[in-house]
Amino acid sequence: MEKSKISVKQKIGETKGNSQVKGVELNVYSYFKATPAALRRSFDALMKDKLQGFVGRQFVFDALDDFLHSHDSGYFILRGVPGIGKSAFMAKLVNERGYIHHFNVVSQNIRGTRTFLENVIAQLIACYDLPYEELPPRALDDSGFLMQCLNEAAATYKSSEERIVIAIDALDEADRLGLAAAVNMLYLPATLPKGVYIIVTTRPLDDMRLQTMQQQILDLEADSEGNLQDITTYIETYIQREGMQKRLAVWGVSGAQFVAGLRKKSQGNFMYLYCVLPAIEHGEFVNGTLDELPDGLMAYYQRHWRQMREGNKTEFDTVYEPIVCILGVAQEPVTVQQISNWTKLNQGQVKENIRRWREFLEEEQTKSERKYRIYHASFQDFLREQVDLVRYDDMIADYYLELAGFSE
Repeated sequence: MEKSKISVKQKIGETKGNSQVKGVELNVYSYFKATPAALRRSFDALMKDKLQGFVGRQFVFDALDDFLHSHDSGYFILRGVPGIGKSAFMAKLVNERGYIHHFNVVSQNIRGTRTFLENVIAQLIACYDLPYEELPPRALDDSGFLMQCLNEAAATYKSSEERIVIAIDALDEADRLGLAAAVNMLYLPATLPKGVYIIVTTRPLDDMRLQTMQQQILDLEADSEGNLQDITTYIETYIQREGMQKRLAVWGVSGAQFVAGLRKKSQGNFMYLYCVLPAIEHGEFVNGTLDELPDGLMAYYQRHWRQMREGNKTEFDTVYEPIVCILGVAQEPVTVQQISNWTKLNQGQVKENIRRWREFLEEEQTKSERKYRIYHASFQDFLREQVDLVRYDDMIADYYLELAGFSE
């Protein structure tokens, strides 16, 4: 059966304006608003969140710019462990430079090749005013039409200094199911036209599934001088808050002592700071010593898990764990009602226990309801180590089977 055609007619408006939301300024580039909505994915909410408290990363910008100026095309790959700030860097890069972009977000099931191609092609057509009212048949079955758009966009350039740059975050979270052995993730082309660059972030993987003719890898090392300097700046900025100043006074430590101690405890991981600094500010570490803080992000997750389990093991097993693990396997943000349906817990229990897990969750407010999802993939990794999450996938499936009348 022939696939339905998808209109991609764009209206190019003013290049960019500004919007101010929750203290974070997002630049608004017209081609980021490519229509129809079925093609274009908006990552504004994710970018606003990642830009909160952003500091430094000049050494990464410098390495990227050196690559862009010393190569006529190719892939720049930023590699690092979860929580080290790869997505925050991408958000900053896209916001400042207006690069065409795509964020893979496994917790929202934004990870498919078709979704990526739709999104990036829509932006290319809008940005470079390419002559397409609709996508050709089978345009999303491989990277052929993407390459055609890249070649046509590059042909519009009047100067050798002009560049097409596409930023792709979290390549490791993209769906690789069904890919043939020699096929790149997201059908990314092995070679790029002159003047075309793709920036990719990824976790360190044994097989990245990205074979290219020209690439440069920058490993974002936790103990590198540049990363530790940015960690230091982040902590120094955060402790200027009134609540933190009071907490440091209660702890009886100087700012310099606190910065040095927390930097060591963080193991160079920004997600650790994102979790631990608010917990300190809110008085969750009762002993008030640097020694009380866990060593590293996974140790922090383990500490919280253990504390909740020790508080009431029976309730933990029957209520706390099912709620957070259902969120761990959900493919998109979900409502309290959905969690209640799947776990067979009442909505009051769900609401109460969402508050218990709140620091690890992101809340989305729509016109009619609130939705929740796991904030960071590193916490999903932690859950997989603690629990067999398959049974929570089964719990969701069983609910819909029962709803359809197929229960035993």
